[in-house]
Amino acid sequence: MDPATRELPRAALAAVRPNSTIDLATLIRSMMREPRELHMLRRTALDALIGFAALVRCRQLLGPGLGLPWLREPQPDPRPSIEIYANTGSVS
Repeated sequence: MDPATRELPRAALAAVRPNSTIDLATLIRSMMREPRELHMLRRTALDALIGFAALVRCRQLLGPGLGLPWLREPQPDPRPSIEIYANTGSVS
């Protein structure tokens, strides 16, 4: 079943802030007003968990560059970051 076809509980929609974070106090107040939505809210949380797990699995399968070589993270330079000069005994 496609979770995109499921209706989101009003409590979940009411608790989302403009920056996409969740206002937990608003969520709890909404659930206290409409306890029947608890089952739908739990199902929505499970769907989100399943979705995020699938994204993590894809990221692991594709690797650091998400399958695109030009997006790979730069490798650290194997050379030492400090240059060491031999002491010649002369003072400049």
